[in-house]
Amino acid sequence: MKRYRAIFFDFGDTLAPVSPVPLARRLRQTYEERFAEAFDLKLPKEDAELLKLHEASNQQAGWPVEEDSVEAYERVYTAWARGLLTALRAREKDIKRHAAEFAEAFRDISDRSRVAYPDCVPTLEALKARGYRLAVISNNDGRLLRRMTYMGLTGYFELIADSSVVQSSKPDAGIFKHGLNGLGVQPAEVLHVGDLYHADVEGAGPLGIDAVWIKRTNKPAPESAHRPRFTIAELAELPPLLDDPK
Repeated sequence: MKRYRAIFFDFGDTLAPVSPVPLARRLRQTYEERFAEAFDLKLPKEDAELLKLHEASNQQAGWPVEEDSVEAYERVYTAWARGLLTALRAREKDIKRHAAEFAEAFRDISDRSRVAYPDCVPTLEALKARGYRLAVISNNDGRLLRRMTYMGLTGYFELIADSSVVQSSKPDAGIFKHGLNGLGVQPAEVLHVGDLYHADVEGAGPLGIDAVWIKRTNKPAPESAHRPRFTIAELAELPPLLDDPK
């Protein structure tokens, strides 16, 4: 069995679900806990109607964010909040005063709601005990470190690379090279674990980094010149694979 020195992990849908709490509930919580007095609005009773307004505001704001920068995400989130509050018929003066704050509160509530998969911490502890150096390589919005701090995961990793901070996103080589340089390891010494075939398997492969595809759905592998070293359904399968001498 090839001996690796370091293991890189994707974050969303690899270490933790991307959306652990339903979107409509997070939207209502943001309004009811933080802004009910400021706006005095009536949110739609049906979640489907609220989500429809949210989606329209997303599109108007320019989601998904194309630019790898913290500033770009902040601009789009604030534009989204303006659009949503306008659709909810908030007063213009209140929108100008509170839109950025509303966007920040929603993101903070979403960050605090994140919960790792049940086998995440046991897997990280097992890998650390075996001497592997760990890093996170994630396409994210500039808040990955905050999110992982809330979750109590930062202590397991020597490096946390957020694409909006590094300004390079998978499958581009830059973010992987950032991880290699940060840990001082060579591609052949690294195993990268992620759920998105295009970003993770096809991003790692051209650099000579072996990939583990964590396949949490029945979606088949696409046609690709790059294949994963292993395919697993959950994180707990990883340590035994690395212990196998074959």
